[in-house]
Formats: sequence, C-alpha cells, structure tokens
Amino acid sequence: GLLGLSGTSPTVGVAGYTFGGGVGWFVRKYGLASAALHGVDYVDGAGQRRHASDNAGDELDRAALWAFRGGAPVGIATAVEIELFRVPELWTGYLLWPATALPAVIEVWTSAVGAVSASVTSSLSLRKLPPDGGFPDELLGKPVVHLSYASTDGGAHLDVMRDAVRGAAEPAVDTTARGDVHSLSAIHLDPPAAVPARGTG
Repeated sequence: GLLGLSGTSPTVGVAGYTFGGGVGWFVRKYGLASAALHGVDYVDGAGQRRHASDNAGDELDRAALWAFRGGAPVGIATAVEIELFRVPELWTGYLLWPATALPAVIEVWTSAVGAVSASVTSSLSLRKLPPDGGFPDELLGKPVVHLSYASTDGGAHLDVMRDAVRGAAEPAVDTTARGDVHSLSAIHLDPPAAVPARGTG
C-alpha cells in the first residue's frame, strides 16, 4: 500500500526525476518528489563519500541536500532516501477524443480542476497518435485530445471530472478503473522506448 511520488514516464530513473523536482500523479496531495527526498549518499568533487540530509552535522551536506532537490549538481549520487506514502485506493485512467472535441473538453476540464479534491491530479494535452497500436482505427495517426488522471483515494474522487468531460463530449476511449503501478505508468501515453518528439507545456 506504499508508493513513491512517481512521474508520468516509466523510463525516467528515480534519482534524475527526484533531483529535477518531480511533478507526478500525486503532486496535488503530497507535493513534488524533491520534497520527499530525505537523504543522498554521494561522492563529492574531491572523491570523498558523503551523506546529504537536513540534519547532517556538516553544513556542506545540509546545503548539498538542497542542491539535490533541484538547485544544482554537487556530486555523484550513489543512494537516495525517499519518503513513501500510503495510497488507500489508487484509481487511474485516460480518455481520448478526436481533436475536434478540444474546445468543449477544455472548457469543462478547467472548471472541473477547481472542483475535484486534492486526491486527483490530471493532465490535458493535444497529441498525435501513432499510425498503429492499441487505439480505435478512427484515431490512429491523428491528433487527439488526451486527458489522463489519477486518484489516491478511490474512483469517486475522479467522478466529478469524468462526468463533466464525458458530458461535454463522448470519448472514444475511457480506461478509468482501479489502478496499480503499471496502469499509473501508462496513462500519460509516454512511448515505451525513446522516440523523436517535440512538445510544449
């Protein structure tokens, strides 16, 4: 029942994600992953093994933890200590619409973001699907509206947003269901391997 503050991609490493800040699916309830970083074993520029933490005896090691939380690189990390969080009932999912549904979906989604509990984190994007894969034929190779979301406290917390967007436009795909770490890593639709890409956010 314990999970780390994971991100949207299953191929990004724990350390790099955490050191970079870490905006993931539990950010509204638990904050950035970097805030859950409690300690780092590292080798400094002089080749010395050190331990960074908030209560380290050496001020340099206290400052190093701040740096590992996103300030600047200060050494080679060899181990990290991160806080884990109890997730009572994980629900995950994504919904897809043809790009023509964007105006209707974005209008109700922006209202729903303010209405859902802090248990829900969501992401809305416009993306082009690959020409083949596990999607309806009418969406393949075309731009789609993609809403992904997760709830740490059960599906009822997703219903406010889900009902609103489904009322605005019927999605071609809706995978909303009780989740696990595998579904959590898949809802953002990041490719399983590196691909050329360009995006803005």
